[in-house]
Amino acid sequence: KEYMADNYCTFRNGRICVPVKKDYKLKIANRLFEGSSDIITQQLVQAMIAIDHGMPMVHVLQTSQRNALVLVSKSDSIRTIEDLKGKKVGVWKAGFGELAYVMDTEKNLDIQWIPFLESVNLFLSGAIDATLAMSYNEYLKIRVAGHEDKPVIRFSETEYDYPEDGLYVSTDFYQRHPDKVKAFVEASRKGWEWAHEHPEETLDIVMKWAEKENVHTNRIHQQWMLEQILSLQCEEGEKKPSFRLDGQMIDKLSELLLKYHRIQHPVDVQKLEGGMP
Repeated sequence: KEYMADNYCTFRNGRICVPVKKDYKLKIANRLFEGSSDIITQQLVQAMIAIDHGMPMVHVLQTSQRNALVLVSKSDSIRTIEDLKGKKVGVWKAGFGELAYVMDTEKNLDIQWIPFLESVNLFLSGAIDATLAMSYNEYLKIRVAGHEDKPVIRFSETEYDYPEDGLYVSTDFYQRHPDKVKAFVEASRKGWEWAHEHPEETLDIVMKWAEKENVHTNRIHQQWMLEQILSLQCEEGEKKPSFRLDGQMIDKLSELLLKYHRIQHPVDVQKLEGGMP
């Protein structure tokens, strides 16, 4: 999805054509608020917080079932969540750290959060004790830099294993164009199903767009990312994605965010999906 910025891609089966944009300088949900995007990808926690704050958005497709966050430490002395007490830990300046903040508060860790943009240089320089990373992205960069043996705490193996990415639509756009939203969702779903069945062909397409957009990457890196993403799209023990939200899981996450003051009101599946059929 990152390699189609400012280009038009055709969802052929859905018979729709949409511009795909990326912008690391602007929080994704703000695109809906200012009207520069009608459909966005957004992490579940950030979406629940945005909806609680009054952002008019509707969840239409869930593309993640497990959490991709990992904590990578510089020292062998940090192997558990409790070992992070009082440590300096890197976190994205653009966000994605809400669950880690909740963990910090719940476990009374008093972590010193050090913001970074995208690079892992802060971690590699030794300026911090550990860093948040995505299992499909920054973690690989750390491994490639010669730190493949560093201790890793995976959120997917803790009580904070909550789903992440999904598709969200502005409420106004959904109400005015339900057929277009339905077509986009169906095309997206079929695209991911095709990727699960044809990983090598998917990599061919990704590398074609990477070359066209002058993105500095390589097939090995993209293969790692694809394998991680496809795995995280499936529930534990499953081989195919369900593309759904689990109501009980949402209620549990809502209670956690309420308890630690990340949201002020409960957010359930009905509120996320805006009464969608």
